[in-house]
Formats: sequence, structure tokens, C-alpha cells
Amino acid sequence: MTVVSDGEAVPASRDVDYSPFIAGANMIHRIDDQYVGYCTTAFAFNHFDLPTRTHVERMFTADHCVREGDSVWHTGRNLGNAQVGTTVSALTEQSDIGALGGQDYDPYLYWGANTSNSAVAIFGYVTPIVGASVCYSGAPSGTVCDNTVTHTDVDVAYGNWPNELFYYGLTRTVQDDGISAAGNGDSGGPVVVIATGGYPYAAGIISGMSNAGDSCQGDPSTTTRKCSATLYFAPVADYFGLAANELDYIQTY
Repeated sequence: MTVVSDGEAVPASRDVDYSPFIAGANMIHRIDDQYVGYCTTAFAFNHFDLPTRTHVERMFTADHCVREGDSVWHTGRNLGNAQVGTTVSALTEQSDIGALGGQDYDPYLYWGANTSNSAVAIFGYVTPIVGASVCYSGAPSGTVCDNTVTHTDVDVAYGNWPNELFYYGLTRTVQDDGISAAGNGDSGGPVVVIATGGYPYAAGIISGMSNAGDSCQGDPSTTTRKCSATLYFAPVADYFGLAANELDYIQTY
């Protein structure tokens, strides 16, 4: 028998995930030689690839995360970490939904604090209506529940002219107790509805915020990290509802 030492085993976590990758983990890519971009992974789904006529695994994130910079994303906050995926096309009606591919993905998401290595399974997806309650689970902020849907089908412009980004059909929520629910770095992360019996269902992809401030859950605020109790997310049902995506399906437990 030969004994080989590979060092201490380290559990996967939001900060450094391992294949098969799951929702709610940090990811990073290079924008240029001096800057990097941070976002969060979202739900695993299976995409029907027309040329091969087979399903391939994909991972949702936000469109605004994948619009610029290197197409290769790494897990955690270090460009030397393992690749979590490469930007691939995701057909939407200008919703803030993007996708990664090229790796293995599983139907789970990190749950709890921003330092958590606990995960829960995904049982499907739903379309939240006004008055519904959702939980956000971005990597920097951790899981924050009790966010009430105030508006659906909202059109939002991020940034200032001439560099504005327009997204359509977003859902607006407000945190019931006024605490921040997400902020910079949480973009692309999972939004879930907890159904009767405690089963998590995918609801959307974290898109943006308004009335941003310095009070953040999890990772503290900085000059580049602001947070808010008022958030917008892109419903995943809008992606699966398109005829062009009718053969795609979300991964479930």
C-alpha cells in the first residue's frame, strides 16, 4: 500500500467552491490588467444544444456580470482558483440573465451566512407575485429572507448615459425589517421562495438595487461595496418561458 499526502481536506464553501459547482458562491474574472469583477453563481440548469442535440449543463448568473472582461470565471476571490465556467450565450428578452458553461453543476445552493458551507437542494422554480416573500442568498451577504415583492414587470436602467444598461421585466422587493438584503458582489446570485414544507424553489437572479448605502450584511461596505433593502431580480421563469428555451430545464434535487 502506498500512502500519499495531499494536505488537509477543505470543505467547499461560498468563498471557494468545488466541482460540481452550486449556487450562491463567489466568483471572479479579469476585466483588464488592473481590475477584476466579482459576482455570485446561481442555479444550475440543462440547456438543449441544437448542434449536438444533447443537453449540456449550465449555470445562471446576471447578464450584467458577463457583459465585459475575460469570459473565464474562477471560483472564490482569486484568479488562480479553479474555473467555475466560461461565459456562454443565454437567450432572453433583454432580462438580466446570463449563463456559464463548461463545468459540472449541481442543483444545490449555499444557505446561511456569507461564511457558510451549508447547502440546500433546489426542487423547481416558481414565479413570485406581488405580496410574495423571497430570500436572497448572494455570496458576500449570505442568506437574507423576508423580502416582499412590491412590483413585477419593472424596467430598470443601471448606470448613467451613455453607459446605461437597460433590463426589462424585473421584480422589485423590499426587506421587511429594513436591513440590507444584498449589495455589490451579490449580483448574479440566487433568489428563492421557500414553499410549504420548507422546500426551496428558484425564483430569480439578483440584478441590482436602489437607495444603496453603507449598511451591509456579511462582507462590510467599502468604497466599491454598497448594499440596500430595495432590490431587483430577474425571474428565471422568464427564461424558461421563451419558446427558444422550451427544451431547457432547471436542475432539481
